[in-house]
Amino acid sequence: MNSMILIKMKGRKLQLILCLAAAMALVCGCGKNPADDEKMQLERELSAKCEDTTLSAQQRAQSCIDWAKLTEHTILHLDHLGLTEVPDTIGQVTTLKLLHINNNRLKDLPPSIANLQHLEFLSLYNNSFTEFPEVVCRLENLRRLYFWNNKLENLSESIGNLNKLYELSLHHNRLKHLPESIGKLDQLTELSLFENQLKSLPESIGNMSQLSLLIVANNQ
Repeated sequence: MNSMILIKMKGRKLQLILCLAAAMALVCGCGKNPADDEKMQLERELSAKCEDTTLSAQQRAQSCIDWAKLTEHTILHLDHLGLTEVPDTIGQVTTLKLLHINNNRLKDLPPSIANLQHLEFLSLYNNSFTEFPEVVCRLENLRRLYFWNNKLENLSESIGNLNKLYELSLHHNRLKHLPESIGKLDQLTELSLFENQLKSLPESIGNMSQLSLLIVANNQ
């Protein structure tokens, strides 16, 4: 009887010792993978560079892209950097679902953007686009596209490829006409076209059976 109690007590003591050892290992960092520490350190460095205003716009953007790739992030903001072009490496962050590149000086996008096939949201307002970037029309999983406050004069015929779009904002541009292919956006629920130079709308807009909001004020 006494020997059985002693064995149980020893078992409990052993469990307690093991628990204390595990806790101490966590505190002192014993058993940690050095590669994890290096990754965390790199994440911190890249994150800091994203905010470092002493770096050039391209350097800051590249740091943000590297950070998003390293962390496999789904959201990336490249706003207010003064960018005139987006680094081509953006196409390597294939986990992205939401991409904001607003309030810059962009006139075009790199071809590698087409690699972002999981992208559902793209915002490019307050830039300097005069032509709609054809590469955007290859992002066939886009749901929302914000392109207001640019200098767009035309819209690509390929816009019809984006047949999963349900929100398209093109207000405050210089659009004079819209392609008939826009009628292929049959999932679209909101279309904003105010403050352009439109004189008429294509008949194909009548095919947009889901359209519930169409804003065309202040055109010609």
